Amino acid sequence: MPKTGTVYALIDPRDDKIRYIGKTTQPVLARLAGHLAQPTNPAMRAWIASLSLQGFIPRVESVATASEAALDAEEQRQIQRHAREGHRLFNSPYYKHHLADLNQPATRAPKVKPARARQETVERRIAWWFFGPMMQARSAGRVPAWWAFCFVVACSPLYCATVVLRHLLDVRIIRGLVLAAMCALPLWESGFDKAVRELLLVHLPLETWAALWSEYGAGPLRTFVGDMVWPTAIVSLMATFGMCDDIRHRPVTGK
Repeated sequence: MPKTGTVYALIDPRDDKIRYIGKTTQPVLARLAGHLAQPTNPAMRAWIASLSLQGFIPRVESVATASEAALDAEEQRQIQRHAREGHRLFNSPYYKHHLADLNQPATRAPKVKPARARQETVERRIAWWFFGPMMQARSAGRVPAWWAFCFVVACSPLYCATVVLRHLLDVRIIRGLVLAAMCALPLWESGFDKAVRELLLVHLPLETWAALWSEYGAGPLRTFVGDMVWPTAIVSLMATFGMCDDIRHRPVTGK
């Protein structure tokens, strides 16, 4: 079985900013201990020393996983990506431009979530639940690309339906209707349905409503759904593959 490694981030606990991107085939906490014992470069040494004076150590978080053969390339990709995003890294050669940061004491931001946790969304957490193990296996080379492709295509409708349902449950009125239906079901099953049919439904113009629906609602709705099937399927597949690529290179944290 091919050996896998991890690309990790070292984060300043005082302001939750990413300061270093590295790679390891060890547990990330063991690699953090190695950095504390022997910093990689002078900027990291000064940074760790300034943290130690205030009673802190860097926080470590996984950024991506990759096979051992692809680990160097993935580390460089993550370093370049984080640098482009504006992270003031202490990786070489970037630390030469960020040495001034070491002379500015950082203040701890109260009640601020870590940067990585703020980026997690409902879609990413659901995508990780559906596709995370598969994407990890694909990154490690344990499953072929065609199998991962077929798996994502097959699960895409269920994933998108779950995301839509999750967002619908965030709407208060829909949560209320679901709760009301759950509460009414035991009453209906215990015989309350007879009272509804004999005392309520007989006074409602159900036949008129059904005729209006058949005439003005069902036909246009069927046409609309038919016209939207393929565009919806294509957009769903694109969104699903994009999310799978995201979680493959940057696993969900705080699960």
